[in-house]
Amino acid sequence: FCMINHLFSQPIWKTKLNLDAKVRDDLLQQIQLNYQQFPDYKHPNWNCNVHSTCAENNNLDYTQFIEYIVREYTNFSTLRSIKLHSYSITGPWYNYYLRSSNQELHTHGGDSKMYSGVYFLRLNDDHPKITFYNNSGSYLYYEAQQELSNLYDRNNPDHSNIFVSHVLDVKEDDFILFPAYLGHGVYIQNPYRDWE
Repeated sequence: FCMINHLFSQPIWKTKLNLDAKVRDDLLQQIQLNYQQFPDYKHPNWNCNVHSTCAENNNLDYTQFIEYIVREYTNFSTLRSIKLHSYSITGPWYNYYLRSSNQELHTHGGDSKMYSGVYFLRLNDDHPKITFYNNSGSYLYYEAQQELSNLYDRNNPDHSNIFVSHVLDVKEDDFILFPAYLGHGVYIQNPYRDWE
């Protein structure tokens, strides 16, 4: 696991789920069948171009997958010294990115959500990764002082307060957990290649 404590001064939990091959293959098969059944469905209230089951057509069985998420949330809570509490994992859904797909900047705040999670079930190295956005405004000073911002490494999460956004380095099977109010999105996928 990896605790990233300094992404815009927000705690980000990043780990491998080490999803069992049978669970992974079953989930992939369910997603592919669901996509074949509803290939043109896009969320009606989103300003993006990605097939998603966030609002509808989410008839997948996530039961075995959720067990892995519960384990990681328990690890995260323990290491963050969060007081013992009851919680629920609600509304699991997937995004299925193809050529020219994207996910606009958004948050998952509201409805007493503390944290949101993303699992990267299938991900190639040249896929655009998840991008987090700096809501502190600290980057505005450095944007006006280019010679100062040039002193910092854009790829280092410890320096993320200097910049308007940070692309998190993630790989296939990574799971991240982050504050629900932290803005994030995915840039447009390569328009010249499909990601099957």
